[in-house]
Amino acid sequence: MLNKPSSSHFLHTATAAAAIAMSIRPSSSYRGGRNQWRSRGYSNRPPYSPLLPDNHNNDATTDYNPHPPPHFNSRPAPFNHYHPPYTNPYQQQQQPPFYYQNPHFQPPPPLYNQQQFRPPPQRRPSNDYRNWEQAKPGPPPTCERFTVLSYNILADYLAINHRTKLYFHIPRHILHWEYRFTKILFELGLWSADILCLQEVDRFQDLEQNLKLRGYTGIWKMRTGEPVDGCAIFWRSSRFKLLQEEAIEFNKFGLRDNVAQICVLESLSEKSSAGSHPPASSEGRNKVVICNIHVLFNPKRGEIKLGQVRILLERAYATSKLWDDAPVVLCGDFNSTPKSSLYNFISEQKLNVSELPRDKISGQYSAEIYPKRPVFSNFRSQSINNATQSPTSVDNKGGLSSSLPTNTTLTEDEKTAKEESEGSSVNCTSEITENISSGVITDDNNPDGLLKAIEDLSVGEDSTPFLSGLHGPDGSVAEDGADVADSEPFVENQNPCYDPSGWTPMEIQAATGSSECMTMEHHLKLRSTYTEVEDYSGTRDSYGEPQVTSYHRGFQGTLDYIWRSEGLQTVRVLAPIPKKAMEWTPGFPTKKWGSDHVALVAELAFNKVAGEEKSQIQ
Repeated sequence: MLNKPSSSHFLHTATAAAAIAMSIRPSSSYRGGRNQWRSRGYSNRPPYSPLLPDNHNNDATTDYNPHPPPHFNSRPAPFNHYHPPYTNPYQQQQQPPFYYQNPHFQPPPPLYNQQQFRPPPQRRPSNDYRNWEQAKPGPPPTCERFTVLSYNILADYLAINHRTKLYFHIPRHILHWEYRFTKILFELGLWSADILCLQEVDRFQDLEQNLKLRGYTGIWKMRTGEPVDGCAIFWRSSRFKLLQEEAIEFNKFGLRDNVAQICVLESLSEKSSAGSHPPASSEGRNKVVICNIHVLFNPKRGEIKLGQVRILLERAYATSKLWDDAPVVLCGDFNSTPKSSLYNFISEQKLNVSELPRDKISGQYSAEIYPKRPVFSNFRSQSINNATQSPTSVDNKGGLSSSLPTNTTLTEDEKTAKEESEGSSVNCTSEITENISSGVITDDNNPDGLLKAIEDLSVGEDSTPFLSGLHGPDGSVAEDGADVADSEPFVENQNPCYDPSGWTPMEIQAATGSSECMTMEHHLKLRSTYTEVEDYSGTRDSYGEPQVTSYHRGFQGTLDYIWRSEGLQTVRVLAPIPKKAMEWTPGFPTKKWGSDHVALVAELAFNKVAGEEKSQIQ
């Protein structure tokens, strides 16, 4: 029989349980305020239980000790307090996180290896910056200096008319004049030239209003005929004043609707040399003749190009003599490549055209490129009722001339256009007669009607019917003033009608000024400023000229130059944009550059100090 526990036994047991509970109850000194354990993070460790036997495999014992030492009466340290490292022999047996078991989740790479998983994106190199390149040796520091800029800014109406041919890759807002105008003004402010020679200017009022705020004064000459763009010259009013102005209209010489400008500027510099006083009268001040030209584009009309440049050089030389041999600066878009026949005529002062192919005078074919967009038969074609020239004709703006015929007949097709672009004579007189008799006129024996039909078929002086009328059956030229239709062999001739490389007396006269002279000369000793400075940036060709000054879908080469005569010395030039940097885009303009041409800038110095020559004479 079991004995019942006595009351003293129950009392002893309760007292022991109470003592254990009191021993594990945290005192008020350990209370860290409300929710003192709220900041504790998630843990997969089981909670500590004082009623369970001591288990050394419980990971909770490594982080928390429920029995503080008796002498520790202050507030306990935060939960994230650093503890000495503890090596658990069973740590390697723990289960990995859930993403190792799920194939759709991948563990994050180590921090030190993240670079190889996230390579930096390839960025376009910003190597289109332009630096100044100094000439060595430079002029004396006492010489007066000034800066000249030449820039074809791309006329607004030409950008619109040629958008589908040359600028179809450019977003409309970038090709818009307001956007391009801000870029052009910003660029002009960067170079801060004293004299600006601009081509393809059709928004002269916009330029004049904005440049006037920057201290410039300018003049503008619009092209004759239907084109509405022209050339403009601006100069800083604080540096120069205008003494003489002359505008050349080449149509008065039978050389198309292009124009040129000649200005005589006098320096207003307060100090003509270091430590010297400015001359009392304008006779002792430095003067310079500034010339600005935009030469005809058409590569096949070499005689027109030569004639325009010849007349400008003659007028510039005469103006220089009028102002005591003032030095000459010649700027512009010459539509000719370096070391071409036209280029050599300017630099060498002499040219014999007797053995030169007339359609290769400018050398533009060497820099033409062909777009990937297909060319259709009506590409840059015109209606037969159009005028002799129009803003969209090939003469007004460079384009895909090799893919575009310069003549348009009623039976135009892609094959004919291709053969004509290669230089072959396709539309002979017999084909013209056949086209006319098939639909244009009904009476083949009517000379007046035939002449009218030929005139209607042509789109300008470049057309094959027009050029064919200049030749007889043996290639001779019709007499001046003779009616083309009066020549019967012109209708019945079965031989090729026209040789684009040959020269006729009329073409020789247009180039040299005389139909009996095959040699042309000029009296100005000109040097290209860029060829006088060493190429430090690797942006120029073997001749020293920029590799690229014009870049669009149909052309990538050099057409723009700054020439200087005796009496001036090149101090420095602005390095062109590297060709590789330009090729990141299929053609200009871009977000940064507002034209399909590159601005050329040169700093020049007068060789003689103002007033020095006059004092020596006295």
